[in-house]
Amino acid sequence: MNIFWKNKRVLVTGGAGFIGSHVVKELVKRESKVTIVISPKTSIVHLKLLYGPILDLISVKKADLLVFTQFLKVTKTQEIVLNFAALDGGAEFKQINETEIFRINTQLILNLLESSRINKIDRVLIMSSIDIYPNDLKFPIKEEHAHLNDFVENISGYRWSKRIAEIAANLYYRKYGLKIAIVRAGNVYGEDDYTGIAKKRIIPTFINAALEDKDIIIWGNTDLKKSYLYISDLSKALLDAIEKYPVGEPINIASSEYVSLIDLVKLILKLTHGKSKIIHKISTVPIKGLFKQSISSNKALRVLGWKPKISLAKGLQKTIESFRS
Repeated sequence: MNIFWKNKRVLVTGGAGFIGSHVVKELVKRESKVTIVISPKTSIVHLKLLYGPILDLISVKKADLLVFTQFLKVTKTQEIVLNFAALDGGAEFKQINETEIFRINTQLILNLLESSRINKIDRVLIMSSIDIYPNDLKFPIKEEHAHLNDFVENISGYRWSKRIAEIAANLYYRKYGLKIAIVRAGNVYGEDDYTGIAKKRIIPTFINAALEDKDIIIWGNTDLKKSYLYISDLSKALLDAIEKYPVGEPINIASSEYVSLIDLVKLILKLTHGKSKIIHKISTVPIKGLFKQSISSNKALRVLGWKPKISLAKGLQKTIESFRS
């Protein structure tokens, strides 16, 4: 039995969010001593709905992590810090809010790294994204391909915040020996992603519309193919990366199962028994970077022994059941 996480003091930022909450639940299973950091605006009622009875096993702290002194305070006495505090959303959300995304995400990462250095944190997780890759890469994309070309895209605020986070993490690893895992996650979906509707993430938006028999609108190319990663597969990979590969270098964690937008909608309608009408619209503001990217997760298999276990159909069924309830 793996006991790496047992009794470890683990701080999780963004503990009231989608990915953060799922990772926290996995840590509780592994008997870690978990503390979550939430925004001062987050209500305890929300946490009770999100965590249920296991909330009693979690320490909760409120802080504005954009303020360095507050980040420094909450990381004190911790052993491991997993950062999920970020401004994120679907492609349209990233495009509309790119300046704010860049400012907030970059500041959070710099505060995280410096706080971790000062407080002598043992290990840190940096969440990156496959969005970091340039658009014109047609071959199976490996980790070293991220910086082949420079790019200025409609969603460059998000992409550049992730690129800067990786550069900063590598600098802190090399200069200070801070053990850092960097994970470039694919398009993640799963239970409890209700904020994904407001932020216009594809799967929550489509599921919500299908359950309410509302029209489902596909903007742009309906044959666009993407892969989608189920949350439990990602959660376990993140903890494996911290344990086995905290070396300041990125790892792709993505599904190899690709589906077009139109086939994704049809599958969701089949699983929900929905009667929504599918409407195709041409976007008035072209959103670049949306095409089939063949992301290689061979490195994750080699250094972590990881590969996804949940198929898209099974993961969607679990997600739909969660949204129904």
